[in-house]
Amino acid sequence: MSNLSRIQCAVDFSDASLAAFEYGLALAKAQSAELSLVFAVPLDVRFNWRARERMDLLAELRRVTIAEGVPVSVNVQQGDPAEVILLHTRARKPDALVIGTHGRIGMERFRRGSVATRVVQGAPCPTFVVRAFPSDRRVERFGRFDRILCATDFSAASGAALNQAIDLIRRGKRLTLLHVLRRPPFLYARRPWNFVHTDAWPRIHQIVSSLSPDLREKVHPRLSEGRVAKEILRVAADTRADLIVVGVPVRRGVYKWFGSTAARILRASKVPVLAVPELARLRTSEETHRQTA
Repeated sequence: MSNLSRIQCAVDFSDASLAAFEYGLALAKAQSAELSLVFAVPLDVRFNWRARERMDLLAELRRVTIAEGVPVSVNVQQGDPAEVILLHTRARKPDALVIGTHGRIGMERFRRGSVATRVVQGAPCPTFVVRAFPSDRRVERFGRFDRILCATDFSAASGAALNQAIDLIRRGKRLTLLHVLRRPPFLYARRPWNFVHTDAWPRIHQIVSSLSPDLREKVHPRLSEGRVAKEILRVAADTRADLIVVGVPVRRGVYKWFGSTAARILRASKVPVLAVPELARLRTSEETHRQTA
């Protein structure tokens, strides 16, 4: 992740997609990477639906990308948007994927679904999920990671997320490593737990102490308690995080995914989220072994 060479970005006509493009472009420029744009035409419309607008949009995105000195390729394909994006991701094997999200909730989400959520669930590589940013957001900050929040529950998925967060902090300034203590709902109204009696502190400090001195001083461990997704978002706002890094566990069934902490964060986060698949940790270990063999 610290040395990206290929970045894929999903684009369409939405504001969230344009935010994803600007994020992907800034990231590609900062990493001297190639940017691949994928436009999926939905199956419920004809391929020539808004064809002139699509051609003009892609031409403009290509022009802007080339003007920034970033190599770019453009691909248009008709099909289920999530499946098209994943098809190109598996074929091209990018180092990272960037996609926008509308942040739909309630019945609108149930009726229309979420392409971003389905892509994150099936993507074989880390995925940056970006929401349409406010008009006063400085795009120049994209591609920089000054303040990162990484949530850990000491699982394999959060271990993969931490590996990516550590890679990113090599160019950043601060990483908040957060563990949220879960408590049964009937205890929410009672007094806070005594953090001294949990083994989370020793486990977090063991992680930090295993890092090199230059990285160790950038990592700030933190404990919190409550509903996990809600606390992660609260701490992200409190620390003014530029990026939230979460692990995506290997799950079976749609219900398990939509009920996961990662899915809740993707739906509600106002800052970009880097979703890291659990198996990314295994691939990183294999690549390291091959490079040192």
